[in-house]
Amino acid sequence: MQKRSFLTVVMFLIGMFMTGAYAQTHTVSGLVKDKEMGEPLVGVSVSVKGTKNATMTDLNGN
Repeated sequence: MQKRSFLTVVMFLIGMFMTGAYAQTHTVSGLVKDKEMGEPLVGVSVSVKGTKNATMTDLNGN
């Protein structure tokens, strides 16, 4: 029984490590434009929903 508990804990820790490593490898990119004029918007705050990750657009709307 003790061996099974140890194996469960080890598998849980490996799963947590793999999930954390996978989540940190994604890159999000895009262009923020005005809906009517189609021009890039400068200085717009962009955030990833459900996280604390945020940034602002540059002079080209990126």
